[in-house]
Amino acid sequence: MYCASWRVQPQRSWAGRSTPDRTPSPWSTCQAAATTNLGSALRVAGRFAEASNAFEMALRAFRSIGDRRGEAAALTSLGNALLQEGRRDAAHSAYTQALEIRENLEDWHGIGHTLHNLALVHHAGHNFSTARATWARAAKAYHRAGASDQSARAAGAAIGHRDTG
Repeated sequence: MYCASWRVQPQRSWAGRSTPDRTPSPWSTCQAAATTNLGSALRVAGRFAEASNAFEMALRAFRSIGDRRGEAAALTSLGNALLQEGRRDAAHSAYTQALEIRENLEDWHGIGHTLHNLALVHHAGHNFSTARATWARAAKAYHRAGASDQSARAAGAAIGHRDTG
């Protein structure tokens, strides 16, 4: 597979007008995605620190090419690896950054997914009332995205964890 990405950067023409100059980006979308896939494989293998490094590399790549959806996905994956490493505060930070991007993009399914992960962070930290409220927000976002099954699961998680907090 051939991967190429071009970033448009303005350049002044001889007439003083701004004209696009296509210069190759050091990363392409498929290279960034492949790095994300590597991180996922490492996370599944239980190699969480290496997975985090791969997700951070993918995050930098997506940022360098201006892919906001990819950036949010890499942040979410990074949060997953960090949470599995037991680094709740760092996972919370990654998820919060992903949530901000997804809200700006109005990516309701991604918002629901990220809120679900944030609820897991709160639950792991024994902040049960915040976890329940976050799952309820996830259910609303999934509903808005038309993902009724996921909405029901998130709502069920919010209700099902009432007895733990």
